[in-house]
Amino acid sequence: MRKSSRRTAHGGRNRNWTELPDDITALILSRLGTLEILRTAQRVCMTWLRICKENSLVWKTIYIHDENYIDMTYLDKICRHVIDLSSGNLVDVSIEYIGTDQLLKYMAESSSGIRRLRFVNCTRLTDEGFSEVALKLPLLEDLDISKCDNISSKSLQVVTCSFPLLKSCILNSLKLDISSESRCFCMVDYSHG
Repeated sequence: MRKSSRRTAHGGRNRNWTELPDDITALILSRLGTLEILRTAQRVCMTWLRICKENSLVWKTIYIHDENYIDMTYLDKICRHVIDLSSGNLVDVSIEYIGTDQLLKYMAESSSGIRRLRFVNCTRLTDEGFSEVALKLPLLEDLDISKCDNISSKSLQVVTCSFPLLKSCILNSLKLDISSESRCFCMVDYSHG
C-alpha cells in the first residue's frame, strides 16, 4: 500500500501534489506562463499532462513574451492551440510580437469573455483588424495596445463605443480616460514613452 503523506522533520505532513483535486492543480498551473506550461509543467507527470490537456481552467490566460524566439509562425500556432484548449474560457491575454489581425479575430471568435487584452510590439495588428473584432469582446475591462505601429488614434472611437465595461485603456502613447463623465477624453501617458 502506497503512503500519500509522510512526516517532515517538524512533525507536519508532506503531501503528494498528484493527489490534489484537478481543479486546484489547474489553478496552480494557470499561474505559469503559457510557454512554461507547454515546455515543462505538462511534462512533470502524467497527471499534470492530463490536466493540461483536459482542464480548460489551465488556459484562462495566455501569456507569451518571448522576443528571443525565432519562429513567430510557431508561436502563433501555439497561441491558437491554447485558445482551442481554453474551450471559450479565455479571460486574460498578454502577447508580445506575434499579434496579428487574424490572431485577434481568432481569439474574439473563440472567447467572447476576454476581460484583459494586452498586445505589445505587434506590428501586424491594424486599426481595421481591431475594429472588426471590437464588438465581439463585450466584457473587455482592460486594454493595452502598445508599440503597435499600425494602430492609430482612429481606434480611440472604436474603444469608446465598443467596450462598455472598459476600466483601463492604453493605445500606444495615448491613455484613455474612460470615466463616465469624460468617456471620450484622451491624455498622453508619459509612463509608456
